[in-house]
Amino acid sequence: MKEILIPGREEEDDDSLRARYFTRVRREAVSANKAHYKQWAEEVAGVGKVKVFPLWNGDGTVKIVVTNANLEPASDILISKVKNYIDPEPGHGEGQAPIGAFVTVESAVWKEIEISAEVLPEVNSSIDQVKQEIESGVLNLFKKMAFEDNVIRLSQINNIVYNSPSVSDYADIKINGVAENLVLSDVEIPKLGQVNIIEQTR
Repeated sequence: MKEILIPGREEEDDDSLRARYFTRVRREAVSANKAHYKQWAEEVAGVGKVKVFPLWNGDGTVKIVVTNANLEPASDILISKVKNYIDPEPGHGEGQAPIGAFVTVESAVWKEIEISAEVLPEVNSSIDQVKQEIESGVLNLFKKMAFEDNVIRLSQINNIVYNSPSVSDYADIKINGVAENLVLSDVEIPKLGQVNIIEQTR
């Protein structure tokens, strides 16, 4: 049986393969890019979503903002766990972060959102049913948005109201009192506050 030769390729011995592997691992470890900090934070039990802000307070500084697993603001205990895992002694490289990295860990912040609308319920539907359906739809939207999209769009709320089974007609939808999109800051996550539904008459 003849050997099959592939031009330009030589069989790699175990020592060479091992050396190449550890070189790659060391390179990945010291690169400490945004993806690494995000990954390290997500490795801590109880962490949900993560945002990373490099150079937020000068060279070598990194801010990590986290939610808990329920996509709510993180507790002080969870913040400490993340900090101790990534950078227990600032700049010393005792955790996952490399030497010279100064890591700050903070919680996401609630932004309370009020929704209001005028609604005509379907026949045999109550205004309470309407309110429950709208609340459920908005809560689902907010869960999906957390640290993924920082704009709450009026069109999204319109769609939720429009698709609510108990709604016959609607008008005057507002977010926090105004009929326009609402922009969250980089560290805010939406929290549903009051849902004010005014019943239209037939």
